[in-house]
Amino acid sequence: MKKSHHTNVLVMSCLKTPVDPHTKVPLAQYERERSLPALTDNMHHEKEIEYDSGSELVTDDPPAKDSNALLIKDYRVTGDHIDLREFYFSNQEYYRKLEQLKKAHLQTMAELELMYRKKLDLKGVSAADNSDRTNL
Repeated sequence: MKKSHHTNVLVMSCLKTPVDPHTKVPLAQYERERSLPALTDNMHHEKEIEYDSGSELVTDDPPAKDSNALLIKDYRVTGDHIDLREFYFSNQEYYRKLEQLKKAHLQTMAELELMYRKKLDLKGVSAADNSDRTNL
């Protein structure tokens, strides 16, 4: 009987909602994390360990000058110095892509304007001049 009672207490403790130790009121899910800081600290620590183990520095090239180089957001940092060449090349690529997008946008807008004029011609309506647009 004592063993079955012990087993029942163990099972019920797993199923019961945690209670506030001061008021003995059952805690909602969002309140549980606040009331158990040690548990949440441990969870964050486990996530950090998991993140650290998954983010090992793997590069084909050796570190620039020091062997204590870190990789921060895919940019090599050695000591107090940041390798700015990677930023320079990334900026060049960014502006090159931006220019490509601008050209593609202008081309698309020209095609849309041509399609609009053809549609107006099919309907028999004359396209508005630029002077008409400025008067509006």
